Amino acid sequence: MDLGYSKHGVSIHLNNNLKNFNSVTPCNLKGIIAISLYNENILIDRNSIRIKLINLIKEEFNETESKGTKA
Repeated sequence: MDLGYSKHGVSIHLNNNLKNFNSVTPCNLKGIIAISLYNENILIDRNSIRIKLINLIKEEFNETESKGTKA
């Protein structure tokens, strides 16, 4: 049944210390480590990634207009 929403969160690490994040076992998946876009040589500013993420979410959930957050 497609409910139109996700039951999971998402975290996008731009350029932060990952030590604390890597002490967590996300969704009880063993061996998963956090990475940052910076460490993967992807240099993007916070506002640009915000706009891209909002647009991807709108596309995935077939949203045509924002409901509370303006891109």
